[in-house]
Amino acid sequence: MILATWLLHSIRLAAALGMALLVMQAPAVTREYQAALLQLVRSSEHEIAERKASVQRFYGIAPEKDDDRFLVELRDLSFAAAVYGLVGLFFGSLIGELLSAALLPRHRLAR
Repeated sequence: MILATWLLHSIRLAAALGMALLVMQAPAVTREYQAALLQLVRSSEHEIAERKASVQRFYGIAPEKDDDRFLVELRDLSFAAAVYGLVGLFFGSLIGELLSAALLPRHRLAR
């Protein structure tokens, strides 16, 4: 019974969070947004070059000459990351449900 309740609650929560992550990434996939980013990169070459080199060192990205490829490498959300996040969410909520059931037992009515 507790597993069924947990599963339904987790599915609802995962769907809500998954949709939120998807919607948050929507601007990043539009052509206008990408074009604006490329225009910004080209407008201040020196400052951007320094930041780009810093990001490449920090994330371990090989130096690229192509700005489009660099932006693809910087994408924060991948399918694998979303799957890992949802699996972690499921297990975390299961642990929370089990702990709350163990520590805060519900009062049962006498039959």
